[in-house]
Amino acid sequence: MTTVGNGTIDDVPAGIRRRAVVTGAARGLGRAMANGLLDAGHTVLFVDRDAQQVVEAVAQANGRRGAVNAFSFACDLTQPDAVADVMHRADETLGGIDILVNNAGVGPSLVSPDYFDHPPSFVDLSDDMVRLFFEINAVAPFLLAIHAARRMRAQHWGRVVNVTTSHESMMRRGFAPYGGSKAALESHSAIMVQDLAGTGVTVNVLVPGGPADTPMIPDEAGFDRSKLVPPQALVAPLAWLVSEGNRAPNGKRVLAATWTPEAAVTAGDASVAPIGWPLVGRTIMPDR
Repeated sequence: MTTVGNGTIDDVPAGIRRRAVVTGAARGLGRAMANGLLDAGHTVLFVDRDAQQVVEAVAQANGRRGAVNAFSFACDLTQPDAVADVMHRADETLGGIDILVNNAGVGPSLVSPDYFDHPPSFVDLSDDMVRLFFEINAVAPFLLAIHAARRMRAQHWGRVVNVTTSHESMMRRGFAPYGGSKAALESHSAIMVQDLAGTGVTVNVLVPGGPADTPMIPDEAGFDRSKLVPPQALVAPLAWLVSEGNRAPNGKRVLAATWTPEAAVTAGDASVAPIGWPLVGRTIMPDR
């Protein structure tokens, strides 16, 4: 057993080393999760648009372990060829892909650093800003999931983990277009689960469960940073979400801040729920 993040998890079974791609892996949540996967015995491709930081993150990761199990790829996910380039790099460095962690994203601070105290109105957003949020937070992860899932389905095993946000953030004033772009990824995640049923490929959503101590929450937001969710809190629940065998969860939304290893075996735990909004606004469908 290995102690990781906020809980104790199983190591990767002997002889099994999965190939993982983590986006937004140069810092914050992505870096913590990528390192957690390395600690669990996987090989990992760190993807980030910041070339210098992603190279440094990988150098530090490999140096700490004394082995080359981490690889870097600098990529702007808004570019037309980005998804194909990521898949090619995964083939080149890892030999394929078993695990996809869609973490890369942009937050409300890009619109206004003090968005909590002075929420910007959606009517003041530029066209380019709206497109940027949806390209990074919704379109890129959806396309990555499409291309990764095709490969995973063919090999009868795969894990897709999409990092979205709290339901409150999806609808909070001042959080446009962030809220809507993350809601789109959440909705797509629920559809992915249904389309991949019975294939050996699982899809789950992981969220910090509160404001996280990352650059996405600027100092101007006014939070006591010691009380923010640490990036390391996502490591243990991620290990559960990408676990082997029949125990692997599917179609779940996990709140990292309150998740414990007991949640993996306890029905009705508040930190684990179905993806999306399954109990809201049920539609009455006519007979066909």
